[in-house]
Amino acid sequence: MSSTSSADEESAPNHVMYDLTRPFIVLAVTAPAGLILALLLWVASVARHRKQIIPATGILGLTGRADTVLDPEGAVRLRGELWRARTQTRIAAGQSVRVIGFSGAILEVVAA
Repeated sequence: MSSTSSADEESAPNHVMYDLTRPFIVLAVTAPAGLILALLLWVASVARHRKQIIPATGILGLTGRADTVLDPEGAVRLRGELWRARTQTRIAAGQSVRVIGFSGAILEVVAA
């Protein structure tokens, strides 16, 4: 080796100065990873709480239970999901209902 490298080693202090680049490297790696994780958790949360849409052919004729009094509108539970529903006659909470149609996301039901 050359004589300048040994001279540099002798003149260098024995202690290592704090390297300011390390916190920035850690931040540069963890910040994007944290943002990606937060985005994935948000997407999963939105997907979990989104109401599943059942095809029209699969929902007609199904039976469920009135969760609230339907007079003329209320809530029914169908396949474990809570739906808004409308009826022509009053239906008491807890009574069985049958789906006869739908208008948008509101089911049309009759007492079963």
